[in-house]
Amino acid sequence: MKHIISILKKHCPVSLRDSIIFLAAISVSSVFCILLQQLTTSDTHVPLIFVLTVLIIALVTNGYFYGILAALVSVFAVNWAFTYPYMKLDFSIYGYPLTFITMLAVSIAASMLATGLKEKDRYIRETEAEKMRSMLLRSVSHDLRTPLTTIGGSISAVLAASDPSDEACRELLENAKKDSEWMYRMVENLL
Repeated sequence: MKHIISILKKHCPVSLRDSIIFLAAISVSSVFCILLQQLTTSDTHVPLIFVLTVLIIALVTNGYFYGILAALVSVFAVNWAFTYPYMKLDFSIYGYPLTFITMLAVSIAASMLATGLKEKDRYIRETEAEKMRSMLLRSVSHDLRTPLTTIGGSISAVLAASDPSDEACRELLENAKKDSEWMYRMVENLL
């Protein structure tokens, strides 16, 4: 059960922003169709407007929930408010069941396609961000390792050429060499 809930939360997130977008898009489409009803006697444009609305909702919102909800609401809105007999659900008129089943299928497919495209785009952006992060780490790693290696090598050369009787100088150089080696290992572990 927890697995199903986590899948639903991932693919069907619900948010206030997406709810407002959904309600606004359905409202604008409905008002637009009402205005077009005043100008023309044909209602063939209504399903197309609502399919476009579903596509826009699917593109702008996150997940599948709002796109599929828009498809279902659109089918019933077109049948109830914009198809004769008005203000009644009637799927028995010749040709309407097929029209509405087709509209629902197209709307759901458009919603799923739009959501799939958004997920693919998100994956590409995340992959690019990961590549940039890796390149930055390689660059920083190189920029840190090079001076540390040079410092360690220089100290080793000075130690090899120094007078063994100057114990204080030798001790300082030994400590600097140990510190540079410790810092090099720390950078390796960090990166």
